[in-house]
Formats: sequence, C-alpha cells, structure tokens
Amino acid sequence: MFLRLGEITNMLMRQLARAVTITVIGAGLALAENGPPPGGRNAAPPSGEARGWHHDRGLRFILRMLDLTEEQKATAKTIFQGAYEQSEPLREELKTKRGLLCEAIKANNTPAIGSLAEEMGELRGELVEIHALAWAQFYALLTPEQKEKLEELWEFFRDLHPTSEDVATRARMPGQVSTSGPGSAL
Repeated sequence: MFLRLGEITNMLMRQLARAVTITVIGAGLALAENGPPPGGRNAAPPSGEARGWHHDRGLRFILRMLDLTEEQKATAKTIFQGAYEQSEPLREELKTKRGLLCEAIKANNTPAIGSLAEEMGELRGELVEIHALAWAQFYALLTPEQKEKLEELWEFFRDLHPTSEDVATRARMPGQVSTSGPGSAL
C-alpha cells in the first residue's frame, strides 16, 4: 500500500522540525563558541586558505562531534583543504559550463545541450571522486569509536536529506523487494 498524503505530510513535518531544531542548536553553539561573525551575517567568507577549510559547516559540525585529537584535526585539515584546492578548477569549469548550458537552452541548441550535459556529468563525477577519496583518507585515521559515531552522524544527515531513491524506497509497497542493497547508491 502506498503512503497516504497525511503520512507523507507527517513525515515531512518531522524532518522539517528536526532540521529547524538542529539549525537552531548549531547556531546557538556556534555563537556561544565563536561569537557573531565579523562584519555581520552577510559578510564575505575569509579569503585564501581559511575559506576552503571553513566553507563547509556540516564538515565542521562533524569534526567537532567526533572529538578529534589535535593530530587528527591537523591531518583532517590537510586532507580536506587539499581536496578543496584540487576540486577548485573543476568547480570553476563546471560554473562556466552551466552558463554555456543556459545559453544553449535559450537558443534551443540540442546538440550543444547534449554535449554540455555529458561534459558536466564527467566533471561532477571527478568532483565526487575527489570528495570520496578525501573522506576515505579521513575515515582511515579514526578510532573505532569515532568511526561508529561518524556512521551515526551520516545516518542522521541521510534522514534529514533523503535522496530520490530513499524516498522511493520508503514509498514501496509492503512485501516489495528492494533492488538496492546497502551501499548500492554509491
């Protein structure tokens, strides 16, 4: 039986409530720890080295929750900063391709749309690889307890931001067999 509209609404409301709660708690912790950002909320991010390291708030939250040693923190910073720097040219190229794709769409240039979409797919694949390799390096330096905590955090974030495959799996009829097992979406 498919999920009823009321069940879907309730599920979405619970996820929204969780997200709002986590955001409020996270913001409170960040303000308590660091105070308000210089220049106010809309200030530009710091330039240079610090931007790559501090750009991902989710990463900072996870690193704080894992209670890393100073050595682990330094290694993590090196790993993720390196991944950020390695991915920067790809992100810039992707940004350029997005602009070209918009122009191709407006011109109804279907051959250009096809080739740009293919090129963008390859770039995104390279970005995913860089990201996954950085996380694999980071995961390897964790203790068993930290790995367990990280897996709990990943599960928590997956619940907050389900993929279309997750939603389809939850909407499956009872008794219907899943064609995807753990890790198959990787």
